Amino acid sequence: MPQPQEFAFATCASWVMTFLENHGNFRIEWSAEDAEYVGLCAEFPSLSWLAATKGNALTGIRRLVGNVLADMRVEGEFPPEPHVDPTSTRGPAVESAA
Repeated sequence: MPQPQEFAFATCASWVMTFLENHGNFRIEWSAEDAEYVGLCAEFPSLSWLAATKGNALTGIRRLVGNVLADMRVEGEFPPEPHVDPTSTRGPAVESAA
C-alpha cells in the first residue's frame, strides 16, 4: 500500500500531466537577441526557456511549467485557465514561429 506522501506525489504528477497534455498552450519562437529558440507558455507569461533547438526549448518550457504546477498543487493553488485560440477548432497546441 502506498504511503501518504507517495499517493500525494502520484496525484500531483497526474494533475500536472493532465494540464501539460490537455491545457497548456506552448509555443516556440526564435530569439534573434539570444540567438536561440525560446519556449513560452501562454498560461505562464513570465516563464520562458532558451535552447539551441526547438525540441529542447519545448522540453525545457514544459518541464519548467510542470515544476511550477507541482509547486502550485502542493500549495493548494489552481492552475490558470487555458488560453485557447478562438479561431482554432482544436485545443491548445504547440505553435512554432520561424
